[in-house]
Amino acid sequence: MSKTWQLRKRRTMKQMSFVLTIPLLLLCGSAFGQPAGPLPQAPQLPPGAVLHTPKPASVTAAPAAPASFSPAQWFRYYTVQGYMKHPSPLQLGDQLLAGMGDEAASDILITLGTAPPLSAAQMQTAMDIVHKAFMHPRAIQNLADRKPTASLTLLQRFQATVVDQLVKERIAAENNFLNAVPQKLPPLILPTTLGPPPAPGTTPFN
Repeated sequence: MSKTWQLRKRRTMKQMSFVLTIPLLLLCGSAFGQPAGPLPQAPQLPPGAVLHTPKPASVTAAPAAPASFSPAQWFRYYTVQGYMKHPSPLQLGDQLLAGMGDEAASDILITLGTAPPLSAAQMQTAMDIVHKAFMHPRAIQNLADRKPTASLTLLQRFQATVVDQLVKERIAAENNFLNAVPQKLPPLILPTTLGPPPAPGTTPFN
């Protein structure tokens, strides 16, 4: 057997093995590169049909805070909205509500502008919030919010729609409580005469 014939035989074997690997590569490519079956088709809808996705029950219907609110007002507003979800007597909010004063009632009035009328139980919770907001009038930071203007307006709104006798009695009690708040805050009395200014060099500021 000559060397030339052996070289031709080896060359022929290599060509045959290369040709046989092509179908195998094509088979593997279709197995891994294509889906096993046809893709699921979307359901066929009748002409003019409109798809509707129901709103999740967990999404709250409370109106958003006004766009002009500062971050602090935004936090206060949604804090009041969160407390409105709790039953009366309200066990939370003693510290957060203590510094709000009339702001708490203002936030509840914003909700009443777009929401359905409150139930008797919700009115009780709202009055709990207002009561806690005025428990310590001196803790109210904004002096204007020490006057229960919006709070008394809120009670008038409740009085116009309530039919529950217990809620009516609670409204009367809260009216008395709020009307007594200004009496707990005597006006600030400043001295009528401040005296002459200190001599130059007698204080660190002159």
